[in-house]
Amino acid sequence: MFLYGAAAVSYISLSVYFKWLLDWIVGPLWLVMWVWGGPALWRFFHGEPIRPQRGPKRPVAGGDT
Repeated sequence: MFLYGAAAVSYISLSVYFKWLLDWIVGPLWLVMWVWGGPALWRFFHGEPIRPQRGPKRPVAGGDT
């Protein structure tokens, strides 16, 4: 919910000064950039996988077999 609010506030505040942002193409792309791209970049820069890992977990060395 926070990301949607941040996207809305940033879009509206920037579009006051840059009128080209008030576009039917740029608006949805702006929302996708904030809601999907923001967390993906956060995970990327912190060394976490961007996509969730699927499948069985790999056994830890020295663990039960």
